[in-house]
Amino acid sequence: MNDAFTFDRPMRFWQARTGYLKEHYKNFDGVRLRPTGEPPQTVPTASGPLVFKTSAMVRGLDCHVDDAVGNAAVGNAIDELLTLRYSRKLTTDTAEGGRSRVRQVASLSGPSFPLPEGEDSTWTHFRRTLKGWLKELRRDTIDDTSTPIGLARVGMVLGLHAAVDRKPELCVMPERRHSRLVTADLEELLQMADPPELKAVGGMLSLATRSLPAPSQVTRSITQPRCGHGSADLLLDGTLIEVKSGRDTSANSVLTAEVIHQLLGYVLSVTPRLEESGPVTRAGWYLARYGVLWDFPIEEIPSLVCGRPLSLEAAREAFTHGVPPAE
Repeated sequence: MNDAFTFDRPMRFWQARTGYLKEHYKNFDGVRLRPTGEPPQTVPTASGPLVFKTSAMVRGLDCHVDDAVGNAAVGNAIDELLTLRYSRKLTTDTAEGGRSRVRQVASLSGPSFPLPEGEDSTWTHFRRTLKGWLKELRRDTIDDTSTPIGLARVGMVLGLHAAVDRKPELCVMPERRHSRLVTADLEELLQMADPPELKAVGGMLSLATRSLPAPSQVTRSITQPRCGHGSADLLLDGTLIEVKSGRDTSANSVLTAEVIHQLLGYVLSVTPRLEESGPVTRAGWYLARYGVLWDFPIEEIPSLVCGRPLSLEAAREAFTHGVPPAE
C-alpha cells in the first residue's frame, strides 16, 4: 500500500475493505445503465426514486475469443500494450506479482531492472523486438492495417506469459520461465497466438487509438496509478481509468458488482500524492472490445453506488476509518 495514504486499523486488509464496499454500496443501476439519449425513466428503489436512461447495448469486435486462457491472454495483452502506449517511462510495474515479473524481464531500461537470476536470451531478444515496435505503438494514429497485428503479436508474448501462471517464481527462474508455454524460442513465441486472438487484440488496439486520447494530447499520463485500494490501469489527465476487455452484448453484463466495487475502492482511496500534479476529476472504465470510455464525475460515484446523496469527502473519510458512510 502506498505510504502516502494509510488506513486505520479496521481497514488495513484487502478483504475487510472489499467487504465494507459490499455492505454499504449496493446500488448499481445508476452506474450500469448507460445514458443512450432515450427518455429518462423513474424506478422506485429502497432509497427513493432513481432516474436513469435505458441500458445501452454494446456491439464490439466481430471476433470473440471463447477459450478461458485465450481470454485472459488477450486481456493481458491489450493491458500491456496500452500501458506501454501511455507510459512516460520505458518500464512499468503493477501490484500483481506475476505480471510484475513478466514486465521486469521484458524491461527496456537495462540496469535499473536487471534480468533476475542471470541472463535469458529470449527476453533479451524480445526487448529488442519490443523496442523496435515502440515508436509505432505510441503514434497518435495507427493507420497501417498490418501494424496492429504486428503489435498484437508482441503484446501476446507478454499476455500469454502473464496468463498461464501469475506466480512470480515462474518468471524468476530462467529454466521455468517459458516452461508452461513449451518453447523458449522467440520466433515460436511470436507465432504462438491463434489468428482470432491476434485479430481481437489488434482490433482492440485500433479501437483504442480512436476512442482514447492520443498520446500527444495527454498532458499528464500515469500508468498503474496507485490508490490505497490498489492500482488502476491509467490516469489520463484527470480521468482514472480501469481497462476491461470482457465480452458481452449488454453493458450491464460487463459492469458487474465486483467491477463497480473495484473502481469505487480506487475512487475512495486516491492518494494525495496522485493529485499533486492535478486533481482526479473523473473515473470509469474503458471497455476495450467496444471502444467505449464509460466515465463519471468522481464526486458523483459514491452517491450513485450508495443510492443516496453522499459527498465524496464524507465517503472517503468513512472508508478510511471503516465506518458506515454518512453525511
